[in-house]
Amino acid sequence: MFSKIKSKDKASKLREKLNAKGVIVMPGCFDSLSAKLIEKEGLDVGFMSGFCVSSTRLGMPDTGLISFSEMADQVRNICNSTSIPIIFDGDTGYGNSVNVFRTVRGYADAGAAGVMIAMVGLEKFKLKQFSALDHPAKPRWPLDEKATFLKGAGVQL
Repeated sequence: MFSKIKSKDKASKLREKLNAKGVIVMPGCFDSLSAKLIEKEGLDVGFMSGFCVSSTRLGMPDTGLISFSEMADQVRNICNSTSIPIIFDGDTGYGNSVNVFRTVRGYADAGAAGVMIAMVGLEKFKLKQFSALDHPAKPRWPLDEKATFLKGAGVQL
């Protein structure tokens, strides 16, 4: 029932794939069943989309309504049921650099092979939501704030 492959092994396999030359086919999933279908088709890597999870869990677009806890629950369920590495959508980290750390650590603890963090402008925190449905030319973050977020995600600068 549960995957016997450890998350570190999945992360190593993902790293190998990302470092190899060529294109990686990485279909999107939103739950355990869709992830298992990707795996069953013989594909090596998947991606869990926040938009897809928000749409299927809440019936709403990805406009900041779905919480870290709901997403981490999806990560855990998908990782427990599949043996392929999957990159998971960590949104903007759900807040500041401390929240980014919590998101990356929480997803890793749930079994994620990789986490994507979107670095959109600070207007996200001024109630102006970023989504795949409206993203033309957002303002850029100052470099020091980006560095703080990256450090929160565990990136060594």
